Amino acid sequence: MNIAVMASVYGYAPEQIKPWIESLKSSGFKGKVFVIVYNPDGEELLQYLKDNGVFTFTSYLNGETNMATQRFLQYQEILKSEYSDDVDVVITTDIRDVVFQSDPGVWVKNNIQDYDLLATSEGVTFRHEDWGGEALETHFGKEMFLKFADRETICSGVIAGKKETMIKLFETVYELAFFSQDPGAFIDQIFYAIAIYEIYNDITKIVPATENWCANLGTLKAIPENMPSWSTGTRTGTASYERFRKNKTFVETMKCKVPVMKDDGLIYADNGLPFAIVHQYDRYQPWNIKILNRLKIDLPILNRPMMGTPYDKSKLDRLKVKFDGVEKISRNTSQCYQDLFVLAATNGKRNGTFLEIGAQDAQFCNNTYILEKLYDWKGISIDIDEVHKKSFEYFDRSNTNLVIQDALTIDYTKLLKDNNMPSHIDFLQLDIDPSEITFECLMKIPFDKYTFSVITYETDFFAKNNTNEEELVKIRKESREYIQSKGYVLLAGDVCVTNANEPFEDWYVHPSFVDLERLKPLMVGDFHDTAENLMLN
Repeated sequence: MNIAVMASVYGYAPEQIKPWIESLKSSGFKGKVFVIVYNPDGEELLQYLKDNGVFTFTSYLNGETNMATQRFLQYQEILKSEYSDDVDVVITTDIRDVVFQSDPGVWVKNNIQDYDLLATSEGVTFRHEDWGGEALETHFGKEMFLKFADRETICSGVIAGKKETMIKLFETVYELAFFSQDPGAFIDQIFYAIAIYEIYNDITKIVPATENWCANLGTLKAIPENMPSWSTGTRTGTASYERFRKNKTFVETMKCKVPVMKDDGLIYADNGLPFAIVHQYDRYQPWNIKILNRLKIDLPILNRPMMGTPYDKSKLDRLKVKFDGVEKISRNTSQCYQDLFVLAATNGKRNGTFLEIGAQDAQFCNNTYILEKLYDWKGISIDIDEVHKKSFEYFDRSNTNLVIQDALTIDYTKLLKDNNMPSHIDFLQLDIDPSEITFECLMKIPFDKYTFSVITYETDFFAKNNTNEEELVKIRKESREYIQSKGYVLLAGDVCVTNANEPFEDWYVHPSFVDLERLKPLMVGDFHDTAENLMLN
């Protein structure tokens, strides 16, 4: 049985996929490795892949869907080509956030005999996993959600199967995008789940999370560890009674035990064996750090924003507003250009200050990492989850005072005074879920004593299409009126991450502290488009 491993890349540098490459090599896997590079910029990444024995293909985004969905179109094309003539079985994985703990081909050989496809369970049902349930109901309706509610969510980031069936599956997944409300939405996992459960179910093994195939740490570790009491209600907009957990915590709804990491640095399943594949390892920073240490990989900027829009140096000439020192930024760490927006507004100011409310990780999707590391800013970062302490230590955020506390219980006048913060602060971030909590926190900021050059305010307005639309509209209106009453200009409203139909933030500046003339290319009011389209030509 000849097995190939396949993945795709868009916008990453070699060091960002190094854990995938190095762990696959050290696993003992001997089969072919295929990687598609989308919209390649230069030869560095292509050469790195070729140097590591990877069959490398280039392609370009066609604009019909997005990279996450389009990859299935190219996957089946490669599997039909002469490069795959001797391939019997293929394993597809995500690339940036996947590492191999053992040869994945051995596990597949031992488990695929009676099936054509192996689907990877995330250890929770659609009813209890907010992102999956939300996306399914929003794009395919409540009837479809209720049909799937008590089925386990399955991850499109790791799929295995016999070549001929995988070709058919990939064609189906791509085609299903055009039966949704928005083919461009990043919900390839929903298209995949519908294909498996509705069309290929009889020939598919849904590999439970209790088996040592693949650990999807987003659901299996990050949520249980970071939000152990997370219970009824949801993080997302859909809050119909069918979605409630009936007073059970997320952990109590899981279909497996929370995985463990043993002294050998490997992550183990319920059956006492180490997983062959670990997916989303960077969502739980303590394990992320240990995994990279075990692989002897120490990178200053490894993580990329999940589902975000990364900036890299290849896009420098497309920046609408350049600023001092921009040429030294190889990549950003914000989810969607917030760090570059702050630097554009302040013209690359050095030794600036910030108040970051809702910091989360020290680097991953963090809006102040670049400010501190490349521009010598200092400030205060606030988050409710103690788990982020280790991340701030690991990334040496020594100029940042990390405050682990509920943002709603803080006396901000006292906090800022005790930390010797100036009366004018360069950047204020307000990013707490859900939107009503962010608004409540906004009301606690002492605008009568402190001013800010830039404010990014998360509205989560993307959830307006769901049951709490009226409340979200009201909160966004009130937040805008309040912030503008303090003298701030809404430079760009309804900024989106990757889908122009899912606005989530408003970006403000104070005209007394920034040059509005310089920022004219970004002064768009209600933008309702992606941050990349705002920041780049």
